[in-house]
Amino acid sequence: MMSVRLTWTNNSSGHDGTRIYRDAAPLEPEALPMPIGEVAAGVEEYIDTGMAASTTYYYRAAAYRGGEESVSEEISATTEEEPAEIDEMSPSGSTFAHPDPYNGTIAFSSDGLQLYVFGKNLLRQYELSAPWDITTASQRATVESPYLAYGGCFSSDGLSLLFAETGLSAVKKYNLASAWDVSSITGSDAKEDLPGMGRLRHIELSDDGSKLYALDYNGTNSVVEYDLASPLDFGTATKSSSLPLTGDPRVFAIYDGGTRLVTANKENSVLTEWVMSTPWDLSTATESGASLDVKAVQDDVYGLVFVDSGQRMFVSGYTPAEIAEYTRA
Repeated sequence: MMSVRLTWTNNSSGHDGTRIYRDAAPLEPEALPMPIGEVAAGVEEYIDTGMAASTTYYYRAAAYRGGEESVSEEISATTEEEPAEIDEMSPSGSTFAHPDPYNGTIAFSSDGLQLYVFGKNLLRQYELSAPWDITTASQRATVESPYLAYGGCFSSDGLSLLFAETGLSAVKKYNLASAWDVSSITGSDAKEDLPGMGRLRHIELSDDGSKLYALDYNGTNSVVEYDLASPLDFGTATKSSSLPLTGDPRVFAIYDGGTRLVTANKENSVLTEWVMSTPWDLSTATESGASLDVKAVQDDVYGLVFVDSGQRMFVSGYTPAEIAEYTRA
């Protein structure tokens, strides 16, 4: 199911709280339906969950005091198309052969026009002539990565590049002067060891940078969730939850607003889907029952990413050394 995040600025003082109104049709201030929720005075955010996909909703907020309300202007929001279940995906036939047989994870820029392949000692950036079209990839830049940094990711604004240093169980952050351009690295922060991490393989960030997720694949075999006291400040990381995995996990991907997680098992090249009832909260993750065997296309899966509102999936590895696209069947 979809969710909508509402924010506003309180212009009323001395009110008791704010009520949230929603409908599938425009809302008349004089004939509002029952509120879908309310927040305390001073709170300026509300997350509406359980929404249908590809649907437009209309909202008004109303600061209230006693029996009186001050109703806001109306806004609307249209939810995205429902992401495909893992077992609804099939190979599209689009592939991209890369030169690094020891590639690790992969990533895309937010607009889908840049592709990144994390290798054994080198990160390669490729430019795409059309969003998510890996068949049009041409190499744009390279940057030397920390030794054995097979995993990595970017912040949501593309201004921070993170490497997972496998041998040291540490995270190292680089700053970019231009978003998504690895040739514009201006400096780096000190590497930070993650508390309780055995052997780090892959990392991902929540959209707001306040949570880090790390794969411990040679210790507890689990995805570990860390809370960051300040966004992107890995020196403040504290372990908050973990998701035990079986087999030989090598990579995972979180998407759909932090509500879905997919893990890849090297032993059998099977992808397993998990659903988080609370976005970005691993403690609420349960298996959805959906899985996908990708061995016929890509054995030894080391890279996994979902894009285009979950309608496309890309899988990479070194048997063969290529990236393969899957789309909704």
